[in-house]
Amino acid sequence: MLHIFRCAAGIVVLALAGVVNAQVTYHYTGNHFTDVVAPYTTSDSISGSVTLSSALGDNLTNFQPSVNSFSFTDGISTITSSSSNSTGNPDRFVFNTDAAGDIIGWLVQVYSGSTTDNLGIVTWAPGSPTEDISGRVFNNGLSSQQVGNRNNPGVWSTTAPVPEPETYAMMLAGLGLLGFVARRRKQQSA
Repeated sequence: MLHIFRCAAGIVVLALAGVVNAQVTYHYTGNHFTDVVAPYTTSDSISGSVTLSSALGDNLTNFQPSVNSFSFTDGISTITSSSSNSTGNPDRFVFNTDAAGDIIGWLVQVYSGSTTDNLGIVTWAPGSPTEDISGRVFNNGLSSQQVGNRNNPGVWSTTAPVPEPETYAMMLAGLGLLGFVARRRKQQSA
């Protein structure tokens, strides 16, 4: 009987560990552009999300996580991990965090296009200057169109990890087994 109880407790612990290790999605919301050229307007901004295997740790400096997926838009174009083309410019994600694991500094660069003509969405802070920039970025580093805002970075937020359905099933099986063992013990003592 004790063996069954231990197995059930182990299943519950494993299920809860799955919740802790679930993927985490960080969302970025930029402020409206202040420097624009058509077709962009001052109502456009950079926003997006990046999904990591686990939450960022505390007090990180220049940490480059392994990114599962991402999607960023500048109001006109959207670049996702499936549409990204890093032939000309590699995608880059670098984060600094505070003691609570919140993002306080970052460099995010995502590009899509050919080796000579890339649409790039770049955001970084803190820095000098702090900027959100989007525009057509050429391979030689010069930009023919650049829109963005300076010294007014956006903010990052996170979405609580959502467990996989298998995690719930494992946890329910463990709890059911614990209930069965408790009921059986009660019947045997009566």
